[in-house]
Amino acid sequence: MGYGLSEKAAFLAVYGSLRRRTLAKQGFLVQRNLRFHGYGLLQGLLFFQDGYPGVLEQPGVVYVEVYCVLSEAVWAVLDRYEGWNPSLGRRAFFYRKKVTLLHPAVSAWVYFLGREIPRGTKTSLQLFTRRPAAWFPQALT
Repeated sequence: MGYGLSEKAAFLAVYGSLRRRTLAKQGFLVQRNLRFHGYGLLQGLLFFQDGYPGVLEQPGVVYVEVYCVLSEAVWAVLDRYEGWNPSLGRRAFFYRKKVTLLHPAVSAWVYFLGREIPRGTKTSLQLFTRRPAAWFPQALT
């Protein structure tokens, strides 16, 4: 579902409350500055933290939705929502890091759970097999 974007386009990969089904809760600024690009796979380990998901930079696979970032202005809103304070680095509630997705092989920003945050319940890939057929193998190309 690519849109012929330039190599310089910024992407955001999401796995929780920023997905399409709940993105509207983030307000108009976020909605108008993110364009759904497709589905992908992220290397990481998914946890549930008292009702919300968090991904650790560890071996594992997480299904994600990929968005093209249309305006840099959206980062301030998203960073505040995710509790990311650049001065705290990985000690923040969530921290934002640019990584290469497993599929498609594009660089995308991801919010990872801070390393000092207590861990919730680990999930497995099988819990997410009820994803739409479009998720995989017809994910982004």
